Amino acid sequence: MKSGILFKLIGTVFGIGYIPRIPGTAASLAAVFVVLLVRDERAVLAIALVSTLLGFAAAGGAEKALQKKDDQHIVIDEFAGMMLSMLFIPAELKFVIPGFVLFRIMDILKPFPAYRLQSLNGSSGIMLDDITAAFYTNALLELSRLSFH
Repeated sequence: MKSGILFKLIGTVFGIGYIPRIPGTAASLAAVFVVLLVRDERAVLAIALVSTLLGFAAAGGAEKALQKKDDQHIVIDEFAGMMLSMLFIPAELKFVIPGFVLFRIMDILKPFPAYRLQSLNGSSGIMLDDITAAFYTNALLELSRLSFH
């Protein structure tokens, strides 16, 4: 298997990135389903770490294979970001749904330093803005969780 094909396979999260009009949202939703399916903090942590590492390893190669900077079909960053957003958050709809909405908002708005980070080249530029969005999302979820307990 050529490395470009493998990079595209990972970068598009096995083709989710080819869903028309909403590839990033679809990848984030796929992560939501994974969180709800596994419902185990250690499993979510493992999947978040593996998908993040795979994203850093493959996103730049996928970008080269697709011949476009941060191509919309590359969604491993959204998948990993959503998984990171849910770290140590209970896998309950009352947290997962707001987590999904918050992550998508943060990913679109790109609060500091996400906007600057996305201009980096290769995998770093693709992954780091979503990791920043995940950090903000997770912090807000933790604050809300602590406030209502």
